[in-house]
Amino acid sequence: MARKDISDIDVLHIFNNLNKIAPQNRVGTLMQITGQPKKVVWRAIERTCDKGYLEYGVSLRTAWLTEEGEALLRGGRKGNEGKTFKTS
Repeated sequence: MARKDISDIDVLHIFNNLNKIAPQNRVGTLMQITGQPKKVVWRAIERTCDKGYLEYGVSLRTAWLTEEGEALLRGGRKGNEGKTFKTS
């Protein structure tokens, strides 16, 4: 169980699919995909936000990608390593 096992790309994939994954289901979806517990998933989301890849208003649960986050997701910038996945 380590935060490093969830890459920034993993988090960005979930938050990029705003229409497919409801905000209340994002943490659960990351938990299912990565096999990590809730507290590890939340720390990974917070880390991604701290790096400037996500922004949020009232709740981190409803965050959206910044321009840097979109560039990282497109492959324009390298993020931390980790297993990545694709959502359908």
